[in-house]
Amino acid sequence: GCEMIANVRRRATSRSIGCAFDLAAARGFCLYGKGRKSGMEMPMRRIIASKRLWIGLLLVTGLLPIAYWQRGPLLAWYYVRELSRAYEEKRDGMARRVASLDEAAVPRLLSGLSNADPLVCVNLTYAMTLLCKRWGQADARAERLIAQVHGRYDEFSPAGQEKAILFLAQFLQIEGPRPLPDSLAKPIGDLLLRADKNEKHQTAALLL
Repeated sequence: GCEMIANVRRRATSRSIGCAFDLAAARGFCLYGKGRKSGMEMPMRRIIASKRLWIGLLLVTGLLPIAYWQRGPLLAWYYVRELSRAYEEKRDGMARRVASLDEAAVPRLLSGLSNADPLVCVNLTYAMTLLCKRWGQADARAERLIAQVHGRYDEFSPAGQEKAILFLAQFLQIEGPRPLPDSLAKPIGDLLLRADKNEKHQTAALLL
C-alpha cells in the first residue's frame, strides 16, 4: 500500500514538472515571437519611409522640367494681369516686364483686348507697341503680331478695337522698310477700311 502511494506521488510530481517546462517553453516562444516581430517592424517602417521619400523626389524632379517649360505662359498670365490693373504711373514698368517675355506674352495681350474697359486696352496695346519697338517692323514676330490683330479683330471689345487701331498708328511710326511689305500693308489697310466704316473708330483711323 505504501509503495502504491509513493508511485502515485512520483507520477504527479513528474507531471507537474513537465507542465511547468511546457508553460515556460510556451512563454519563451511568445516572447521570442514578439521580439522578432518588433525587430522586423523597424526595418519595414524605414523601407516605407525611404520609398515615400524617393517617390517625392521623383515627383519634384519630374515637375521641374514641366514648370520650366511653362515658365513663359505662367509669367505672361501674371504680368499681363498686373498690367491690366495698372494705373498710368505704373504702366510703363509693368508693360516692360510683359515685353521682356517676347512672343510668350502675345496670346494674353490679345485675349485681354476683349475687355470692355478702355484703360485695360490702353495698357495692353502699350505693351504691344513696346514689343514691336524691340523687334522692329521688318521682324517676323512683328508680322505675326499684326496678322493676329487682324485675324482676331472681331473678338475685341469696342474699346479693344479702337485701341488696336491706335496701336497700328504707333506701329507705323516705328522705323522700317518703305514701302511696307504686303504681309504688313494688307492687314493694316484692311483694318483701316473697317475702322473708317465705324463712326466710333473713325478718329483713330484718321491717325493711320
